[in-house]
Amino acid sequence: MKRQYMLFVIVLLFCTNTSAQQKEYSGKIHVTALSLQQEGDSVYVKLSFDISGVNVDSRRSISLIPTLVAAGDRLDLPEVVVKGRENYNVYRRETALMSNREKTAYAAEAPYAVVPGFKSGNAKTIAYSVAVKYNPWMADAKLDMYEDLCGCGNPARRIGITMLANRITLEKIIEPYEITPSMAYVQPVVEPVKRREIISEAFLDFVVNKTDIRPDYMNNPQELKKVTDLVAEIKDDPDVTVRAINVIGYASPEGLLSNNQRLSEGRAKALTGYLASRFDYPRSLYQVAFGGENWDGLKECVEASQMPYRKEVLEFIGSFPAECGYADQVRRKKTLMNLKGGEPYRYIIRSSAPCFAKRFVRLTLTSEISASNRLKRYSKAVRKTLA
Repeated sequence: MKRQYMLFVIVLLFCTNTSAQQKEYSGKIHVTALSLQQEGDSVYVKLSFDISGVNVDSRRSISLIPTLVAAGDRLDLPEVVVKGRENYNVYRRETALMSNREKTAYAAEAPYAVVPGFKSGNAKTIAYSVAVKYNPWMADAKLDMYEDLCGCGNPARRIGITMLANRITLEKIIEPYEITPSMAYVQPVVEPVKRREIISEAFLDFVVNKTDIRPDYMNNPQELKKVTDLVAEIKDDPDVTVRAINVIGYASPEGLLSNNQRLSEGRAKALTGYLASRFDYPRSLYQVAFGGENWDGLKECVEASQMPYRKEVLEFIGSFPAECGYADQVRRKKTLMNLKGGEPYRYIIRSSAPCFAKRFVRLTLTSEISASNRLKRYSKAVRKTLA
């Protein structure tokens, strides 16, 4: 039996992506260097962190550390910490219970920002602006980004270094410069009912041309547990009310469009049945639809491969708009099948690489949570701890 893969993306909209190779978190973190320059006796660093779509393991956290590096010298700048659900809740409880003296000591060494890494459906960016005292060695310094994993009970280990800027932009004359800080306060808008998102992913194995979920097949036991654990967490929250459950199936581009639609909808319905048998949500809440063929997923796989005519295939995929009608979809597929005598298409069909079968289902639970009830419950827990 040929092994096929289905990616299930769980999007839970309530008060509160994407690498299968990383067990600590999924999704991609994008860091953009906006400016790196010396003015007077200071160096100013401005960055933008984009953590949209990132989902950190519940008990872990990621530390993103901008670092000025030169030969023999380095300076770590204040870090941005992205925490999983359980890790973030522990952090909030610990800071809430600090005395004034402890808060003062913590503030002296606190990260630049500590943010939740489990409400990642909405666009989420962090504006980063830091000024440090200029030293002569910084004239040749570059800006690197270090990414450390922690929160799992083990020592943090460095897993990646990304260079953001080659060199600090220098003034010709360095003069003393006095910084006058100013504070700005923004009153948040009161939300009687909050809507947030949680994103998770699971890869399921299906028998070729079949739509039924086999819980004991290949890696399905572990992957299905991810799905049910996440849904159960929301189900057990007394403040959350689920309003709708939408299941959309997406197909990989190889094969007939009609057959892809049949398989995708069938597999989405199979997930619906699997969840409905374990959670008592009314069947009327579930809605199943076909989301189309996943050409973006195919493009990512082609970019990472050494397949024949790789450049020509990428140019072909990029020549079509992201959204197109049925006639254009049929023409696009026929053109790919005939490109370079059909050799690239045959490679895609024969390839055992799982990314060439990027079928997935997006499951969205639209939920509501009472902000006042959650605040009362949290305040009660804090008072009980203090007592």
